[in-house]
Amino acid sequence: MGSKTPRSVVPVLLELATIPPKATALRTARAAVNKLLGGSPDKVPERYRQTSPIELLPLKVEQRLIQRTLDRIVPETFSKDFEVAARKKGDHVRLAIITTAGHFDLIAPYSFAWPAAVEAVRSLLKLDR
Repeated sequence: MGSKTPRSVVPVLLELATIPPKATALRTARAAVNKLLGGSPDKVPERYRQTSPIELLPLKVEQRLIQRTLDRIVPETFSKDFEVAARKKGDHVRLAIITTAGHFDLIAPYSFAWPAAVEAVRSLLKLDR
């Protein structure tokens, strides 16, 4: 058996309209977040703190945020607030706003918004086009 060479870890973050745990007041997000974390913020507050990127700042990794203007699940202000908070903590973060795209467009490879996600990943990994 040969030894395997460890792969390099690239410390980066790509955020595609993440629902911050404190946003559970949003009717569209509340059920999904509560189910994912195993309860409401009142029942499992530590889980909410541990899974909220804004609560964990500074992340100390290069970050790309992608937000859609037509996203009915995650308001644009969430990403903008995160960008401001991350910069205040010294993180290197870049926010891209995609107009005329909804919540799921960035994860659909045949969507017109898909290239923005690809470009963000390539940028973070410092890959040539």
